Amino acid sequence: MLRQLQNLTRLFKRHGKDVIQAIVDRVPAVGEEFIDQEFDGKLDKVLQAEGAAIQKLLSRDWTVDVMTLLQEFSMEELAQQLIEVAPTLWRILETVSTASASTRRKSQVFTSICAMLSVSRSQKANNYQVVIGLFLLASGSSKREMEVLAHAGLSTSYNTIKDHIHKLSAEGAERFRDLIKTQMCFIVWDNLNIAF
Repeated sequence: MLRQLQNLTRLFKRHGKDVIQAIVDRVPAVGEEFIDQEFDGKLDKVLQAEGAAIQKLLSRDWTVDVMTLLQEFSMEELAQQLIEVAPTLWRILETVSTASASTRRKSQVFTSICAMLSVSRSQKANNYQVVIGLFLLASGSSKREMEVLAHAGLSTSYNTIKDHIHKLSAEGAERFRDLIKTQMCFIVWDNLNIAF
């Protein structure tokens, strides 16, 4: 019995693809259904793992302040990191996208899609959305526009953006206080209007 199993193993190592193709050719419904189920099961596991990796990538530790997040954010670097942690998802996105769009544009779109997927897994995986939200606020976007983009998963909500502005202000004030303790500084008034 052991010898037969060894022979069967050797056969499948050498001719496994041919045997499976023969099964599919002779009984297409059974063969294709089996292959589809196996493929779907493996793909599900891979995509779940990649989704978790994207979520981890786009989540920040509570010790990371907003200023650091903004200073270190780069769409190009994020795209490269996403390609590394989610190669299968990235390849799927490339396959379903049209060939006419530029590579740079595709990269930005795919990065946005991955960011939207991450925030759908966890509201804390919102590094991308925070940066986009702060950009929208700085660009003068209306509250309504920001809320629409927040509902689409591209940004955080207006109130969350305001909270991050307050955090950013507190972080800046703290850095300023630390700087005053270690450096010499001057207080300067500009544009004083004194009535005589």
